[in-house]
Amino acid sequence: AEAALREFSQFNQQIIAGAKEGIIVNGRDLKHLVWNPFMEELTGLPAAAVIGKHPEEVFPFLRETGVIDHMHRALAGETVPPVEVPFNVPQSGRSGWASNSTSPLRNARGEIIGVIGIITDITERKRAEAALQVSEQKARAVLDHTFEFIGLLNRRGIVMEANQSALKFAGIPVEQVIGKPFWETPWWTHSAASQKQLRAAIRQTAAGKFVRFETTHPATDGTLHTIDFSLKPVRDERGRVIWLIPEGRDITERKRAEEALRRSEHHLATFFEQAPIGLVWLSASGTILRANLAQLDLLGYTAADYVGQFFNKFCADCAQGRELLERLANHETVRNFPITRRRRDGSIRHVLVDAHPLWDKEQFQYSSVFLRDITDRRELESEILQVGEREYRRIAQDLHDGLGQLLVGTAYLTSSLRDQLVVKGLAESRELGRILEVVYEAIAQTRHLARGIHPVEPEPNGLMVALQTLAERTKMLFKVGYRFTCRRPVMIADNVVATHLFRIAQEAITNAIKHGKPGRIHIRLSTAAGRITLAIQDDGTGRPARQRKKTGMGLRIMRYRSAMIGGTVTIESPSSRGTTVACTVSLSSAGGGNSPSPAPAARRKK
Repeated sequence: AEAALREFSQFNQQIIAGAKEGIIVNGRDLKHLVWNPFMEELTGLPAAAVIGKHPEEVFPFLRETGVIDHMHRALAGETVPPVEVPFNVPQSGRSGWASNSTSPLRNARGEIIGVIGIITDITERKRAEAALQVSEQKARAVLDHTFEFIGLLNRRGIVMEANQSALKFAGIPVEQVIGKPFWETPWWTHSAASQKQLRAAIRQTAAGKFVRFETTHPATDGTLHTIDFSLKPVRDERGRVIWLIPEGRDITERKRAEEALRRSEHHLATFFEQAPIGLVWLSASGTILRANLAQLDLLGYTAADYVGQFFNKFCADCAQGRELLERLANHETVRNFPITRRRRDGSIRHVLVDAHPLWDKEQFQYSSVFLRDITDRRELESEILQVGEREYRRIAQDLHDGLGQLLVGTAYLTSSLRDQLVVKGLAESRELGRILEVVYEAIAQTRHLARGIHPVEPEPNGLMVALQTLAERTKMLFKVGYRFTCRRPVMIADNVVATHLFRIAQEAITNAIKHGKPGRIHIRLSTAAGRITLAIQDDGTGRPARQRKKTGMGLRIMRYRSAMIGGTVTIESPSSRGTTVACTVSLSSAGGGNSPSPAPAARRKK
């Protein structure tokens, strides 16, 4: 029997030593009697450091955790359920969590002779639980702090979770929706059609399909908001759908903005199409991107024939179109730029262009072009000017043929009478001589007046003759040096064009003398590349660096006359010293060209 007892004792010791859990045996005085290898591994303390010692002597933290109290309860005969306690062993530096189950230790007679404790290391589980808790907290934080409405449904559409954004939007507590069918929650009960659509979506998502549609949800103030809603399936490791995630985004403001944008675009399109003047959008290269009805009607084209074409294709003078596009490409906003446009039937329309280029990060995108038809106005103004010029010619003719002839006759009679008095030796002959001088002066002034009213003779070389005369009179009247240059004779058949060019030169000279105080004035008349250029250059003080806001009358008159003949006027004052006024007009508008031989008026004087 004694051998059997020893064998049983050894067997128990082997079980205790090989156990995968901690086994602690304490006597009635609670001093340690058994400390198995698992406990040595768990705490880092060998049995020799623990056996015979009170638990609090080795582990002072045990009283705070309630373990000592549990041991006393076991001594009283109570089996204490497992409790989870943290441990920290300063001697070994070991720490973690353990599950401690305490029960009384009895002898063969059933008497309590001590306490037995079963210890399970739960450190990894507690770490996993802590990590899971942190993860859940993060997920909840993300869930509750996102602007979107997010929840969790089971496969049958029962609400398991709902974030704070969704709850606050409807003004409801979470208890009101958890455990209820999603379609019976306040987000959906306002509309039977929405509920039906949602139930169909839940069935589709439970079958594994992603569903998305727009719907409405009532807010706390009762207004309906537009929601971009979706349902997404969540699958387990075997691919089975286990959860449904509903997500909603309030897009009410976006929808309002889109509607406002649509209205704005509609109004803009209506304005564009119904504007009474021509409107065109041009690409950076000059391709017509869009044109309104007024522009199409002006030129007699359909949108299919006009849009997509090059802008210059419809310019009667391509140089005008090139200049417009170049100015836009140079960041310039163009105002009142005159160009001529050719209609489908070949007729010409005169327009004024206002254009503005649009740039994006130094990249030329397109230009908005406004075209005003001034053909009727131009024709009326031209007629008025022609009537004025015809009246000038009539007055000049009357002066020459009427008053001039009367004065010539008076001079002849006065001269004859003077000769008779001289023969008779009368003193009155000297008085008649003085009267005759006055009559001759009146004849000269009458001729000058007639020439000033109608300065350009209706001959191809009339402008050259008139400019030569103007240069000579300028020297005589204003005491300034002059030079007239015309290297190749320029013949202009259209007297109206020639007269306008002369008046521009006359106005430029008057402005130079009035404002610039020049010492010399140089007049140049030339042709090149199918265009006539008239330039008036002085060496005066030039234009001020800071221009007045209002353009002077003289400059406006020059530009107006230039526009009447399809030309342009430019003014340059390099280095604020001297001014050059240049007017350029096409030869086709002037109806002329170069003469093969020099004309008499093309001489040069200084």
